[in-house]
Amino acid sequence: MQTPSIVLIIDDEPTALEALKALLEPQGYRLECATDGVEGMRMACDLQPDVILLDVMMPGMDGLEVCRRLRADPQLAEVPVVMVTALDDQASRLQGIEAGADDFISKPYNKPELRARVRTITRLNRHRRLHIEHERFSWMLQQAQDGYLLLSEDDTITYANPRAHLYLGYSTEEGLLKNKFLEVAKRQYRLYPGEAWESWPEPAELPRYLVEPETPTAQAFWLRVDLSPSGDAHTFGRFIQLCDVTEQITTQRDMRTFHSIVEHKLRTPLGHMQKFLDLIQGRIAKHQFDDLANLAQNANEGARLLANELHEVFQYISTPALAQPGEGFHLLKFRTRVDTLCADLEINKANISIPSSLLKERLSMTQSALDLILWEVLENAKKFHPQHDPKIDVTVALCDDRSMSVQTTVRLQIQDDGIALSPKQLLWAWMPYIQGEKFLTGQVPGMGLGLPLVRTLVWQTGGIIRLANRTDHTGLVVEIILPTVV
Repeated sequence: MQTPSIVLIIDDEPTALEALKALLEPQGYRLECATDGVEGMRMACDLQPDVILLDVMMPGMDGLEVCRRLRADPQLAEVPVVMVTALDDQASRLQGIEAGADDFISKPYNKPELRARVRTITRLNRHRRLHIEHERFSWMLQQAQDGYLLLSEDDTITYANPRAHLYLGYSTEEGLLKNKFLEVAKRQYRLYPGEAWESWPEPAELPRYLVEPETPTAQAFWLRVDLSPSGDAHTFGRFIQLCDVTEQITTQRDMRTFHSIVEHKLRTPLGHMQKFLDLIQGRIAKHQFDDLANLAQNANEGARLLANELHEVFQYISTPALAQPGEGFHLLKFRTRVDTLCADLEINKANISIPSSLLKERLSMTQSALDLILWEVLENAKKFHPQHDPKIDVTVALCDDRSMSVQTTVRLQIQDDGIALSPKQLLWAWMPYIQGEKFLTGQVPGMGLGLPLVRTLVWQTGGIIRLANRTDHTGLVVEIILPTVV
């Protein structure tokens, strides 16, 4: 609903104020009154009225002086001023024009003329203000660091600021307008998560992202797509914002990745060293020196292993890319990596199935990235299993997923026999600090950043990840589809 126009009346005569109020109140204006020039100036500053009806003949500060001060004030200089006067001579009107008056109304009032003039002036001033606001808003959009687009009801782009042109791969001179938004976005980006985009352009519970996957020469690029929640799309269109969240996503990923790598890389060698140093200490206490050399050799081996692991950690810090030129992960080593991670996590029941025909393939990510993905998935399977003793089934197979643009993809499927999740829990499982269960572990709500990190790693390498309940047994299925190195 449009707010009523504000009319400020400045007049020292109560009868004149009441007469003007009686004439204008039926027209739906918001009427405000001041009885002298000083009060009128103060109210004008506070109200920013659409028009001021200003009596000329007032004691103290007269109407001409008030008008001059209004025109000298940058905030009030453009407010229309109508001088109300009983004087009808040419000299008085000339003084009013020189003071900055926009129009004149003579006493006694011609009622239809007074209403018509106020109506016309307030309408013109409202349009002037809207034009100024439009110009300011347009300037802000032109300078904005986020992309902004206006879409018609059928998803056609009708407006795009310069940043939106840049994000969607167009110069401002090229024909971005009149294209369908999703068609343009799909040419350059992957739409994640798929379930959030299925309802486009309706609102979704999950945030929507456009992701340009990581390549051997460039980091992944992330745009969050926010849809304006208000407005009549049929009449005004849909207003969307494209926000670059690459730094935020990358920072979260790198912090969690570094934490996880340090945790599972250093745990084994440190335990190895501690065990043998305890044995050495016990032998010395009992004066059993015969096998000290062997124990010292084993402890030394643990220290060497620790040094190697630290070297890998420092190497990761200096080269955090997930897809590197000429590299990738050989599936020939997949079974060994899963066995090693299960042993580190003390998971005793794990079946791994991989066809021999796939052993020559390479996934388009580093071993560190794949290790981290497997570690997080397996660790969650153990953490949230009722007895913390899951049975894991891991299968690898070729995949024909039409949503993937690459020629060859591989599906990794990891099943456990733990808990099942509700539909809402499945939907939100990949969001930070969402926990699938609370009472079995006694932990506070919040799964942390593990699964969101897995999702980020998979998306950044151009893959797809899905989570579902098992249909043949209680437990979860994590399905990861990854492109291979050509």
